[in-house]
Formats: sequence, C-alpha cells, structure tokens
Amino acid sequence: MRWIIRLGRSLLAIGALWAGGFLWFTAHFPSASDDTTKTDGIVVLTGGADRMKVGLDLLAQGLGRRLLITGVNENITDDHLGRVLGFGSRSMGARQDNLFDCCVDTGRQAQDTAGNAQELADWAFEHQFSQIRVVTAAYHMPRALVEIRRHAPSLTLTAHPVYPDNVKIDRWWAYRGTAGVLATEYNKYIVSLIRLRLFSDGGDTG
Repeated sequence: MRWIIRLGRSLLAIGALWAGGFLWFTAHFPSASDDTTKTDGIVVLTGGADRMKVGLDLLAQGLGRRLLITGVNENITDDHLGRVLGFGSRSMGARQDNLFDCCVDTGRQAQDTAGNAQELADWAFEHQFSQIRVVTAAYHMPRALVEIRRHAPSLTLTAHPVYPDNVKIDRWWAYRGTAGVLATEYNKYIVSLIRLRLFSDGGDTG
C-alpha cells in the first residue's frame, strides 16, 4: 500500500513540474521579430506558405544573401514552389523573379525539425555562413533553435517568429486546439533539450 502512495506522490510531483514548465514555455515565446539585423543566410522551416513568403520578403530586403527553404516535399519541384509563392505572376516584378532563381535553395531530405536543423547546418557549412536568420512559427521557434544548436553550435542565430492565424498563442487556454498543439510542442521541446544535453554533435557538420 505504501508503494502506491509513493507512486501517487511521484506522479503528482511530475505533473506539477510538467505544468509549471508548460506555463513557463507558453509565456516565453518570441514576442517580436528583429527586422534590422543582417545575416549571411535566411532559413525557413516549412510548415506554411506564410513562413516562406516572410523569408522571401526578408531576402528581398537584403537581410540575407541566400535563402534556404528546408523540409520541402520531394514531389514539389522548384517551379511549382515558385508558382505557389507567386513568382512568375504579374504581381511580381522581374527583380523578385530573378531573386528566386538566383538566391533560393530548397532542401528535401528533412522529415522533422531535427532534419531541418541538419539541412541548415550542411547548407551553412557549404556556403561558409556563420550568421543565420531562422524563420518559423513562434511556438515552434524554441525547439527549432535547440535542434539547430545541437547540430551547428557555432552558428549565430537570429530568431524571426511567424504567428499563424490558426494558433492563438495570446489566449491559448481559451482554444482547445491551440492548447493541444502547444502541449505537444512542449513535450517535443523537452525531448530536444534532453538530446541537446546528451547527444550534442559538439561541432558543425561538414
């Protein structure tokens, strides 16, 4: 009987720790984007066209020399991706089209955030970049940065969070769907932290 009581207390303690950490996590999402710092490269972690358009706008503003879109589906060609983003349309000028052709790279090997980080590390090493602007959803940014630091600890990272309309992080507790997304993301964030502590590469990929 005593072991049941001890087990119950342990589970309550673990639950309290998880809840406290989750509240801290939801209170510390990036609240603003740095729109002035220039970096060598810009990397967009796929997950929505809004992220890619933000990355392209940043490239057009001269805040990076090249752009990597990592995690692109292997069945999507660069031409199709360009059409999805509006390149080649009348709304886009020749300068923007040329920018897409000359300075945008796509990575198709990544299946998850750790894979995104590996693609980013390889790309940065290939181009000898040391400063990278990371574009992803605000709620995903903490885990993305942890994974990137695990694969490429020497890179200087600038976070550029995007705020998707379908994830209401300002009042997440009022939306069941958002609460579920954030809870899942927090659990993945914990796993990424553990991997960083235990399995850090200790150097950039080459």
